[in-house]
Amino acid sequence: MARAGRDALEIVTFVPTEAQRGDGEELLAGLRRVALRSMAEVKTTCVVRGMHGLLDSMERFVEGVAAQHGAKPVVVMGSVQLTSNVFSYVVGSITLSVIRRLAGTPVVVVTANSKQAPTKPGGMRAMALVEGHARAMLSFLCTTLLDTARGDKLMLGQVMSSRNTTRQQAANYRRLLDSFHHVAFSHQVPVAKAVVVDGAMEKVLCEAVDENGVGLLAIQLPAGTKSMPQQLLALLRSSRAATLIHQDNSVRQSMMRKSGALRRSVSMLHNVLKQARMALAAGEAMHRD
Repeated sequence: MARAGRDALEIVTFVPTEAQRGDGEELLAGLRRVALRSMAEVKTTCVVRGMHGLLDSMERFVEGVAAQHGAKPVVVMGSVQLTSNVFSYVVGSITLSVIRRLAGTPVVVVTANSKQAPTKPGGMRAMALVEGHARAMLSFLCTTLLDTARGDKLMLGQVMSSRNTTRQQAANYRRLLDSFHHVAFSHQVPVAKAVVVDGAMEKVLCEAVDENGVGLLAIQLPAGTKSMPQQLLALLRSSRAATLIHQDNSVRQSMMRKSGALRRSVSMLHNVLKQARMALAAGEAMHRD
């Protein structure tokens, strides 16, 4: 996805203490050699977490990058747990937790299945899932990730169930698909192909990905989503394409307000406990005297 002369790629790893910094930097050096093939600017960063948790450290780092550059970064994460046979829908994974934490920040998820992703000659083939709430995702895909000069191609994927669809609903589906064509055209990105499939999303979209050599499947979570919907989670676990998870900024802003309030409450609690410990220590010293 990174484009030479325009994009900057920053490869990041997190280690618990300074003692592990050398191992982290050695890992990054190997990844940097691979990334340089993209001809884009490549930077590596090893973050020592110290007393902070992994998720907190990731969130703080991404927020820092966004503040530094004045724009949302695209976060790319690999996940082994999502496709594991012992994956738990209750426990989830680090990747799913990061998606929740970074609501409003685009996250591209690459799983172990991506190693077998079908490829075709030319640039990247991306498929945008056509849904009523997903126009912002399509605009982001067209303006930020796709490069038609590189040979990238945009496809649209729409899932419907003909068994339960009325004539009016079928007409609404067609109008929605037409509107996505117009959005892409407004960004000067032609639609190479529109794929309308019938059936369970996780099954028919995976088949469409394989048949069309799709390397990136783009979806947008509905506004207010607090956890990954089961059908999208099943799609993430099954698809052989990398998956772009896009969310609205309004969700991010709401979560940031709640997160800020929680942090202030925790800070106040820490201060109260600190004062209580000092008072107890002073009382014990007077008692000994």
